[in-house]
Amino acid sequence: MLCRYLAALFLLVAPVVCLQNGRSESKAALSVECLADGQRMQLREMENSTERRERETSERLSSRKGAILNGLGEQGAVAHCPNPAQKRYEVLRDFVGYMAKHPELRWSLSAGSLLGAMRQKPPGFIQVDNDIDVIMPAKDLFQLHDILFAPVNAELSTLGITGNDSQLEADVGQATKAVRTDVCCGFGWRFVHRQDECAYMDIMALSLQKRPFGMTHYRSHEQLWAVPQQHGGGQRKHRSGDTTLDAMMMKREHWQTKEGSGQELVWTGEQKSLFQRIFLTTSEFLPLKQMQMYGLTVNRPHHPWRYLTRLYGADCDTHDADDRDHSDDPKWILPAKINFTESVTPLMRRDQI
Repeated sequence: MLCRYLAALFLLVAPVVCLQNGRSESKAALSVECLADGQRMQLREMENSTERRERETSERLSSRKGAILNGLGEQGAVAHCPNPAQKRYEVLRDFVGYMAKHPELRWSLSAGSLLGAMRQKPPGFIQVDNDIDVIMPAKDLFQLHDILFAPVNAELSTLGITGNDSQLEADVGQATKAVRTDVCCGFGWRFVHRQDECAYMDIMALSLQKRPFGMTHYRSHEQLWAVPQQHGGGQRKHRSGDTTLDAMMMKREHWQTKEGSGQELVWTGEQKSLFQRIFLTTSEFLPLKQMQMYGLTVNRPHHPWRYLTRLYGADCDTHDADDRDHSDDPKWILPAKINFTESVTPLMRRDQI
């Protein structure tokens, strides 16, 4: 019935359409030919619509699964590997304790760690997560680097030892150390647990940009903070046989202050990133706010949900990485369990950030 209706419709409109295209066949022949043309067009539209839906679904799921963060194994750095939440908590505790001594340095939870802080009840790590994500403006990250290495270099100088601190590790806290800067990473730096390097914190360097890396059509009246990606961590071999170090902390020559940046550092190296969706407008990022997580005072962006929904989808507060709805599952919203001690840092005033 539907086919007969469509055929009759095309028989009525086909001659007009075809004559407009300059064809001179008979009305009957025109009708049959245009009917076939119309059916082909309809099939192409259906195929395009299906492909578009499949692509959008794939992109959404890929974003939710954190595909933007899964390139670490190819970068020469330790890839995501199982580790107990307790050790990640100890890394976070040491980092928060150290940063409380330097409140002038800006930092915030990011990506999955921020999602856990905002979504889990009470705030904590997502049960299936396995690392900690932090973002820092590059200016602050390099200052943190210099502060951490100052006592190390001072101790070595008393022994008459001077040289490149890229091959040294720095103490962050009782359980945590900063890895050598010639080992990791193409996006920033990494702090690891002394007993288990699978339990780590990635610190991504933020560049003040006009648009996200790789998004040439992005338009906004605001500047934004985005994460550049040089290539990867550690040593990278080229086809020529040469070996270069791509660790971001060894790329200071590619960070410059530019007019209008307010003395913030801007990345001038290769304008690419594995982390295109990790960006925040200036009003989304600053001023930072604080919250409690496992008894610790942690920083978060000023408008975290705008960033999180861009990164993981509009329903990331109720759906997991496989797009399953957990709205009615009270256990899913619980954080990973840890045995935490009393908070090691006091709650700072917001004007101190």
